[in-house]
Amino acid sequence: MFVNYDNLWLCYVGSALLIVNLYTAKDLILRKVAGAGSALFLFSLLVLPSIPLTWALTPDWSNKHVYRIARSMSETLWQL
Repeated sequence: MFVNYDNLWLCYVGSALLIVNLYTAKDLILRKVAGAGSALFLFSLLVLPSIPLTWALTPDWSNKHVYRIARSMSETLWQL
């Protein structure tokens, strides 16, 4: 993708912004939305688009020492 080891700062900044935005949205949703089901639905609408973003922020796409499953699953779950 567009993050590699030459611009690794982009991975760190993007991941930090993603985490801060998700926790802020979670806090706002839990404070403003009345029902638990509605809150879960709204939060899942925010989490689902963030999965491709975490793939884009992974610098290991061209690293031959990292398994493909690690790039697609474990790094995504680690960030989320």
